[in-house]
Amino acid sequence: MTRLVWKSQVPFMALFTSSFSKQLLVGGVVTTLAFDNTSVAPRNQYLFYMLALGCGDLLGRAYLGILSLCEIEQKFRIQKTWILTFVNVIFLFSMVFVSWFRLFSSFYPVFAVVLVNSFLSGAVCVNSFHNAGEGLTVSEKRFCRALMTGALWSANTVVSLISLHTEVQLRRHCLAFHPEVVCYTRSLTKWNSSEHCV
Repeated sequence: MTRLVWKSQVPFMALFTSSFSKQLLVGGVVTTLAFDNTSVAPRNQYLFYMLALGCGDLLGRAYLGILSLCEIEQKFRIQKTWILTFVNVIFLFSMVFVSWFRLFSSFYPVFAVVLVNSFLSGAVCVNSFHNAGEGLTVSEKRFCRALMTGALWSANTVVSLISLHTEVQLRRHCLAFHPEVVCYTRSLTKWNSSEHCV
């Protein structure tokens, strides 16, 4: 069993890191990128970021299935998923930099970055599961793929703890150094039942 865990280590770490980067980007970084000079209200911009997350993840996880309709999916299977994971991490760090220095003036580039980042994360997910247990028996392959699911839930658990701190620090920095801009996509007040959502 230790041999199987060792053999699954690279796709596990790639999937963990990619999922971590995607979730931290959306849960702790882009929440501090709100823009009031656009036609979309800052509160609704986060909904667009979540839409980009869902669409990118859906397309990234389904791209091999879509390509299989043309029977060319084998040409686009990725063995070295860590390369895509590295791009995910670069996106995460660059968006922390963008949030810190307020480099964008519109939410559209943020939307595009979230869409591409989540597409890459979806591609890492599907390829990591394809690569897990490659060349092993059926029961060993099942074990390796079951182990891969741990990368998804453990990344989400770690992100939920880290984004509590990250989001607060980015928002505090924004409010301290950029008081003229909106620094948060979500409401900071409690729910008021007399207000309407639309």
